[in-house]
Amino acid sequence: MQAIPSPSENDEDKRQYPRRYCSRSIFFSDSNRPYDGIIKNLSLGGIYVEAPIKFITGQVLKVAIPVDENRRGIKLKGKVIWLNQKGFGLAFDHRSRK
Repeated sequence: MQAIPSPSENDEDKRQYPRRYCSRSIFFSDSNRPYDGIIKNLSLGGIYVEAPIKFITGQVLKVAIPVDENRRGIKLKGKVIWLNQKGFGLAFDHRSRK
């Protein structure tokens, strides 16, 4: 599987929404099983997740971003839009918010 390059630092200017850097746990799943990873940055449009799992571009994932200690959180669907050696970029499908 060939990795699609992540956006470069110069692409920041082209983003629709501002990016915020963080380090927060995330839970996500494909159609087969659950996974976990770390959100390294996020915006209203999507997230970058560090995780050792290799997905493919276009793959749809369900994500749950915990917002409190009880692991309640925001649940969304998104599509993998790029990959690198450490993780992947996921664009949110805003129609999926629960």
